[in-house]
Order: sequence, then structure tokens, then C-alpha cells
Amino acid sequence: DAANTLVACIGERQQRLVRELEKLAIEHGAGLPGAAPVALDADAVEDAVASVAEKTVWGLGDALVAGDGASATKQWLALRERGEAAQRLIALIVRRLRDVHDIAVRLEAGESPAEIKASTRGNPYAIDRRISEARRADADRLGRGLLLMASLERDTRGDSLLEDDTLALRAIAAAAA
Repeated sequence: DAANTLVACIGERQQRLVRELEKLAIEHGAGLPGAAPVALDADAVEDAVASVAEKTVWGLGDALVAGDGASATKQWLALRERGEAAQRLIALIVRRLRDVHDIAVRLEAGESPAEIKASTRGNPYAIDRRISEARRADADRLGRGLLLMASLERDTRGDSLLEDDTLALRAIAAAAA
């Protein structure tokens, strides 16, 4: 699980994986001469390699999938205050909503989690998490959320008189409802 989490957090590029493994070894003492190997679980790896902004982006997606508008709003504002671009955040939200929506629709159609996992590309750990989220989510609400985010993406490209954050906060509230 820890290795899968590492790949899910930082990607599959070998150079980046090696660099993160070296950091983990140093942070946990395993890089010292004569040090005993250290076993890390998935949560420890995620805490060590994910930046605060990345965790908050994941939290934003989690909150929207769960229908928690208050948390999603709070996280959107925190990310924007740190300088995250609205377009980047919208793209990440759309990706998360689409992934979970697609799985929720498949579950509602009668596919088993094992069938979904076997036919879905990506990190097995991340796929398990999406399946778990999809089981708790409403596919119709997620679908409406996707439509709202598509409109938001269009509107934040200069087609509106309102500020990007105003548009986003309205879309987030509606998508979570």
C-alpha cells in the first residue's frame, strides 16, 4: 500500500520516485550508516510526500464528491489565497468528479468493484479509493456537478462579468447540494 500511495502521490517517473525514496530514507533515519530498515504505511508515505497545497486540492475534490459544500468552499478559498490558479483547480475538480461519477454509474449498472478495478487504468490504491467514494456518492449529483464545472470552466475564461472566485463558489455550492 505504501508503494502504491507513493506512485499515486507523485506519479510514475523513475527519477522522481528515486528522489522521494531518498527523502523518505533520510527523514526516517534509514539513510544513516548502520540504521535498520524502516517500514512505512500508506498514511505515513502520503503525509511525507504530499505538499500542503496538494493535500488541500485532494481535500477539495473529496469534499465535493462527498457533497460537503462548506468544506469545499473553505478549501477553495485557502488554495486561491495561496495563489493557486482557478483554471488548475477547476481541472482537478473535474477530473475527480469524472472519475468517481464514472465508477458510480458502473456500480449502479451492476458491475462489481473487482470488474471495475480490473478494467480501470491507474494506481490500484487510488482506484480502490475512488470505488469507495463512488459507493457513498450519488451519481446524479456528481453528473450535475460535472455540468456545473464545465460551465464554470467556460465562464472563468473571460465570458462573465463576475470574478472567478464568485463563479467558483456558486458552482461549488450547487455541485455539493
